[in-house]
Amino acid sequence: MRASGRDMQDVVLVEESDAPLGAAGELPDSEAPSSCGPSGPSRARAGLTWLLRTRATWSLVAAGLAIVVATSGAVTAQHERARMAALAGLPGILRPLDGPVTELWRTGSGTGTVYLSGLTGLGARVLLTENAVNGKTDIVALDARTGEDAWRVQARPAHVPAADGTNSYAGGANCAFPRSEDAQQAPVVACVVTDETTSVPVDGAGQMLVGTRAHLLVIDATTGAVLSQSPTDPSTSVALLGPDLITGQFAADGRVRVTRSGARDGTLGWTFTSPDPVSTDASGQRNLWVWASEGLIAVRAYGGLGTDGRPLAGASWLLSHDGDVVRKQVAGPGDDYNSLGALREGSMFVEATTTATGARASVLTDAGSGRALTVEATPTGARPDDGSLGGTMLLMQSMTDGALLAYDLATGQPRWTGAASGDGGGPPMVLDGRVVRSRSDGSSAFDITSIDGNTGKTIWSTSVTSNQAGALLTDGRLVLVSRTKSTTGAGAVIAAYDLADGRQRWEVPIGEEQWLVEIDGRVFGLSGPGLVAYG
Repeated sequence: MRASGRDMQDVVLVEESDAPLGAAGELPDSEAPSSCGPSGPSRARAGLTWLLRTRATWSLVAAGLAIVVATSGAVTAQHERARMAALAGLPGILRPLDGPVTELWRTGSGTGTVYLSGLTGLGARVLLTENAVNGKTDIVALDARTGEDAWRVQARPAHVPAADGTNSYAGGANCAFPRSEDAQQAPVVACVVTDETTSVPVDGAGQMLVGTRAHLLVIDATTGAVLSQSPTDPSTSVALLGPDLITGQFAADGRVRVTRSGARDGTLGWTFTSPDPVSTDASGQRNLWVWASEGLIAVRAYGGLGTDGRPLAGASWLLSHDGDVVRKQVAGPGDDYNSLGALREGSMFVEATTTATGARASVLTDAGSGRALTVEATPTGARPDDGSLGGTMLLMQSMTDGALLAYDLATGQPRWTGAASGDGGGPPMVLDGRVVRSRSDGSSAFDITSIDGNTGKTIWSTSVTSNQAGALLTDGRLVLVSRTKSTTGAGAVIAAYDLADGRQRWEVPIGEEQWLVEIDGRVFGLSGPGLVAYG
């Protein structure tokens, strides 16, 4: 049977009338069909002509509507393709998911045998640190497609602790991994590997293991070749800046010394030395970190822990890539909320501090104008973030009750306030002017909520049955989360929800509880046995 639309089109092509249409597209009275009076050939012919013309008119209307709908659909599809193309490559965005995920491969053979850290994507590889319970530490590059080792370097061997604990291990290897965008810059992996530790007393805090011997290990991230190994102070901290190595150490006089050098050839670029030394605690300890932060180099140092378990006095610096001091902050004794960082490619500084009343707060300073704003909240960050909230909106978390705040930097006031995040969960996502977050109240369920980023109004909210709030992942169309219970209550699953309306689209059994992570646009799950890849 042919479609009615085709029937009407055939009739229109065959039948034609020269009679003019009246008002509103109707036939004149002389040709309009009548329900009374005798029927004859002429009247029947007129009625048939009216019917055919009416059907022809509605065919044209239907065809016009079809064209409008088709055109609208084409425009919508074109807009969606452009939107997805714009999201591609955005940090934190998954590659497009065409359907439910399936397990590709997994590492580990027994529950709790290894602990993974680092987890960085570099091209078609996943770089990570693998710490075994027997103390063995390996730096590994996995083929992201198969899970097979592309290369593996032993950073330290397994060990048998002495009775007094003096040769036991702590801390493993603290590594700096290259960013995916550094893949074309002869990337390296740099690690400070703790070789030996000892136990020292800490006033009011019992015993603490501290490093007594360490070495700096530099590895070619592409081939796995060991480029260099050299002894270093256990307090050394490293970061990567393209092909260069940033190293932070305490000099013999207690001053902080930060150097930039070629990671492969050791060529010295510059050295920064703090004007004042950093004191040690009663056990002779002090701490130092360096890391790359929004186009700057962040440095934080403090003198170990006091008798109350809080950090002693210290200082923080933001350095340019040339080693110049961009900003400095001095931390007072016991003020463990003092730290210094950068936001938005270095255009804003954030300093954690305490107010005159003792409340925790952040000082946000515009790098250009110097305008400062003190807020009793801390920036939460968002991943992914497509920038659709604009340059004056900043998501923060209240330091008093944990509420989510959308701060308008232009007015210095929160534009809206959301409920506290509760336990677990990862950072919120910002896409298409919406804030999508997970929120737990500590019960056996948590909510995934989509919020209008300008007004704070809830667009949709979905309750998820799970013992913990998991991190959210997205490809720009779906929101993925791991759940400890399926909709039927049987076993852990990965579930996908529509980003537009929050409806569940599918769920996939995964066997054991996992924490989802995005690595270079791919979906991975972290569990006790190791790493699971999905595709």
